[in-house]
Amino acid sequence: RYHTRTMTRHCHQCGTPWTFREQPGRSETCPVCRIDLRVCLNCTHYDRSAAQQCRERRAEPVLDKDKGNFCEFFDLKSRVWQGASDKSREDEARAKLKALFGD
Repeated sequence: RYHTRTMTRHCHQCGTPWTFREQPGRSETCPVCRIDLRVCLNCTHYDRSAAQQCRERRAEPVLDKDKGNFCEFFDLKSRVWQGASDKSREDEARAKLKALFGD
């Protein structure tokens, strides 16, 4: 996996950098892990705490945040690659609750 401490535009799944100036197209996939790149999880407007998980109010709601879409407001996010977690925050919270209640 690609690791860096600098801001890059990269695949949210594996961290492979997107080195082209233009935005990825609807059918673009990561050359390493083969997942869609034009997805909400890669967008600057994606925000888990916002309505429809998107800060762009004019955007049409997208159900599958990890699937390629046609959103006209998509903007590939520049960020520091943190590494993919094997567990989602929801999975981690469930595990903590189970441990707390002895399940």
